Amino acid sequence: MKRKSGAQRKGLSTVVAGVFMIIVMASAVGVTAWTMQQQDRVTDEILSKANSKLSRLSEELEISGVSIANKKLNITLTNDGGSAARAKTIYIVNETAVPKQQYSYDIDYLVDGRAVVKNVGQTLAFTAKNTTSYSVRVITESGSSASAEYLPVASTPIPMTLYVIPPTITTGENVTILYAVTNNVTNSNSPLTISPKITSSISCGGVGCTLTKITSAPGTVVIHKGATALIKEVYRADGPPSTVMTFNASYTGAKAGNYVIDKGTIIVVTLSQGVVTSIATKPDMYLILPGPFGKSSQHGLWGAVVVNPTNSTMKVSRVLMTAFTGSHTGATQVVQSGCATTAIAPSTASEWSCPHDNQIQWKRLGSPLTLAAGEIYTFLVRAQPKGLPAGEEEPGATVTATVYTDIGVFTKTGYTVGMHSISEPLGNVYMTDSTDQGTTGALNNAKMFGHLNNISPATTRTFYVVFADLDTNSTSYVNAGGRLIINVPPGFANVTVTFSSLFSTPTVVNRADGITQIIGVTTGNTGDSATGEAKTIAFTAVTPSPGKDTTYLMFAFIDGVTNSNPAFSAGAVAEMAIEIDVP
Repeated sequence: MKRKSGAQRKGLSTVVAGVFMIIVMASAVGVTAWTMQQQDRVTDEILSKANSKLSRLSEELEISGVSIANKKLNITLTNDGGSAARAKTIYIVNETAVPKQQYSYDIDYLVDGRAVVKNVGQTLAFTAKNTTSYSVRVITESGSSASAEYLPVASTPIPMTLYVIPPTITTGENVTILYAVTNNVTNSNSPLTISPKITSSISCGGVGCTLTKITSAPGTVVIHKGATALIKEVYRADGPPSTVMTFNASYTGAKAGNYVIDKGTIIVVTLSQGVVTSIATKPDMYLILPGPFGKSSQHGLWGAVVVNPTNSTMKVSRVLMTAFTGSHTGATQVVQSGCATTAIAPSTASEWSCPHDNQIQWKRLGSPLTLAAGEIYTFLVRAQPKGLPAGEEEPGATVTATVYTDIGVFTKTGYTVGMHSISEPLGNVYMTDSTDQGTTGALNNAKMFGHLNNISPATTRTFYVVFADLDTNSTSYVNAGGRLIINVPPGFANVTVTFSSLFSTPTVVNRADGITQIIGVTTGNTGDSATGEAKTIAFTAVTPSPGKDTTYLMFAFIDGVTNSNPAFSAGAVAEMAIEIDVP
């Protein structure tokens, strides 16, 4: 074989190298094109998935409610997202069945943030039972979903509480029942719908007693997740002391044992010294208020009877009585700032003031008044009324009384004072010890009392209660026929009226609750005298023998009409304390 020359070999090598380079270049171009195609595909996939995720993020579909109506699921859908969601599929699982049963249905509901879609499930071929638990899942066109559960009320205990307010009352008063139910079902966003059931009973040991419902609970209550509903009923209770009221609350279809019970008691209004300290750690307070509080330069009587029920001393530094009116003019002034007052008890004039419109105050901060254990003190002052704009009347300005002590600050409310823009009398009720039985003897400030101390037990005692007009204007008075009503507390026996010359023969009624009620009707006008007028009913009674020092509450009030045109109500009230001091 003939060997090729060097030049020939070099030329062949060059050709081979060129061919190889062409092949390599072609391969590189192919790889680059393939790589770019793959990158495009990856980018498209990333963008597609990102768009899908954004679409899902902009949908916030929720099942805000699941209930059963007409034997069908009744589902409410909401969407708080930025774009509309189209619900396409619903899955329903019967959680009660063994094994669980699942159903799926095609649906088509557009749910956006502008509207709530209700009644989803009402057209499905699915029959629901309100005794069965269901889980529900709704899937949207973009793949997002929302879930919820329907739980029958009988399937889970619901927290509830029952309050009897107040727990102790006197006969004839109203008692309020507050039934609190909380929806704490954590595995469902649906509201809890219940039908409350409150039952009541009253027991008085065979003696006549009644419990009358005044307001009823609603038939259906909807409680959203995490919320508490307060369901109210009001009853009037009548019966003797120690009568027990029992209230039981639940709801229709509740889980067995899911109920609450509370009790209330009818009592005699007494404050017992010594033994009461375990349950009474704050002062009690009763009020004496004028009615009407006339438009006059004279002064009407205001009083706060403060009782220290503890077994230690109590210091009182301030007593404040404030009237809140319903007028929106700002010109209604029961009393005016800096009003004129007549101090009675304590008698130091500088301690009494009207610091603002509609406020009367007693204050002694440097040396407070000290009440011994069980002691009673009546803060009494006469104040000058201001008045109302022409043509207005204030039939019931609400009065709140507050006492400041070294054991706390305590407030009492629920009283009213009436005023009129025209001249009216100054009606008042209070106790006295005046025995002259005239028309003016009990008008002396020193003869006006809100309490009696150191009364011996089991003795016959005479009491004097006054119906007064403290206004010296003879042209304004309470018309004849006005009534003075005295409620003598239970325990006072043999109540007998001994003097009532300015009244028709008073009636004496022994009520089933132990109260003896005296009703005297005036035979003439009260207050048509330039000196004012006080009409007294005197009665005797055998005082209780409680076995320990005890304070009893005697309540008296006026029921009458004034001679003004138009006429106005006379409704003075007095809560007066009587302390039985056992040796």
